[in-house]
Amino acid sequence: MQKNNHINKLIEQLQWLTSDDYSLDSFLYVSEKQSFEENRYNLQICLEFIYRCFKCDLITWSFIADKNLAEIHQLDIPEKLVKKMGEYPLTFKLGSGVKFPELQSFIWDLCYVTSTEKLDEIVDKCALERGEYLNLSLDLSDNRWVLFKNEIYQIFLANNLPLNMKCPLFPIK
Repeated sequence: MQKNNHINKLIEQLQWLTSDDYSLDSFLYVSEKQSFEENRYNLQICLEFIYRCFKCDLITWSFIADKNLAEIHQLDIPEKLVKKMGEYPLTFKLGSGVKFPELQSFIWDLCYVTSTEKLDEIVDKCALERGEYLNLSLDLSDNRWVLFKNEIYQIFLANNLPLNMKCPLFPIK
């Protein structure tokens, strides 16, 4: 998946939150078919995007399977959450016999987010339908989507959090 395509998928996924809750895993696209560097970039942009969405009040928690585990790791603090998300084992291979780390599985698969009222208002302003994700072919030239993407970027900028992948806030080690 090309870099711009992944960013567009993140923006699209963000819009989907106005109609349903999703696990954090739905924002990440890593695959054994991609190179390590592609997966690393996709994880990096996912971390940066999720952090900004939390900090700019675009998303909030809707369900956390184990509140005690979340509390122990302070996952309600966006900086701590994203640092833990960045420990995703990019070299993990399905069927290798190695167990996927429990905390990572918990964060990515058992923690769900939803839209905030602020995000709902942006979607309405852009005249996007809730549940529009059922139309699987996203027309990126559609003025509504262009406006939506620009609105999200403007919110990031207004909060002094531009999405700049040359200088990530949470570099993956």
